[in-house]
Amino acid sequence: MRPFTLLKSHLLRVVTDDPWNRRHIGHDLGKAALYAERAGLGLPPQLHSVIAKLHPHFQRGGFQRDPSRSWPSDFSLDARNIARRLAQTLMEHERRQRRPLLLT
Repeated sequence: MRPFTLLKSHLLRVVTDDPWNRRHIGHDLGKAALYAERAGLGLPPQLHSVIAKLHPHFQRGGFQRDPSRSWPSDFSLDARNIARRLAQTLMEHERRQRRPLLLT
């Protein structure tokens, strides 16, 4: 799971549409996090440090083009754990937003 995909899908679900995301967020991980927070999502605090490391590489299309990238030791494990926490946060947020159906 990529944090960026999770954030943009959350925004699509609650406040935006795809053209808006493309125009205002594009491939900017920081903006995706900012708008998700503005939409009421509490992000794991460590997500911002992951974004700071990933963002420059992501902006250059490095995940498709640069197989020689190197990351700080344990970064991959930390990033996965933070992405997992983000996914859990999104699931909890979704559960809180659901309203029970009132039967009449």
